[in-house]
Amino acid sequence: MEIPNALYLDCPECGEETLHEVLKGRGSERAGGVRLSALVKCGTCGTIRTVEIREDAERAVEAVLSDGDRSTRCSIPLDPSSVVSVGDIIMLGGGGSAGGADAGERAGADPGDDGKDAPEDGGDDDGLATPDEGLPCLVTAIEVGTRRVPRAKATSVDTLWLKRYDRVKVKVSVNTGRKTVSRDFWAAPDERFEIGDVVSAGDMKVLIHSLNTGGRRLRRGSAPASEVRRIYGREVE
Repeated sequence: MEIPNALYLDCPECGEETLHEVLKGRGSERAGGVRLSALVKCGTCGTIRTVEIREDAERAVEAVLSDGDRSTRCSIPLDPSSVVSVGDIIMLGGGGSAGGADAGERAGADPGDDGKDAPEDGGDDDGLATPDEGLPCLVTAIEVGTRRVPRAKATSVDTLWLKRYDRVKVKVSVNTGRKTVSRDFWAAPDERFEIGDVVSAGDMKVLIHSLNTGGRRLRRGSAPASEVRRIYGREVE
């Protein structure tokens, strides 16, 4: 393996992470991960010491990805030291790596869409096209053995249940004056809807008069699509 010229390491003298010059070292890269033994010099205080660095290989975790009415089995590489939680957003495919809580992003998981439906029989494992930068996915459930847990270390996860999260389906109840009909449309998770807005839902234009966000009914203000369970409104020309 190629030995790096410098590393960011915790320096015992400085008491913080600093840039260290690698004076010499040797390492190996195997299926289990990377091992590196190096003589390093702190760029801040000049302390020279020997360090042993071990990075375990990513672990492929089985996953079931929901994309609308379709479910697909796949696998996601996770850092063995990471912790994944329901509500995390992780990247599938592309140049991104699957994170966990370390990804630094969270979203409200839909308690009514927790991945409990089984994937479609005969689903294509490689039938899901992902963008070059990866497909953001929302963790809706985590299986450890026969239990579902709110969070777990990557090494103990048996199956992740995911929902495609570059778009969300927004459901709409529309009062036409004679009856109430249902429509739906796709929106970006962070797109906001405000009381009084007019939105296009299928073949109808709808004036929003309230929003159901799962725990409350909003009659003023706004909410992002990721939190909206249903829009209520009336048809307008």
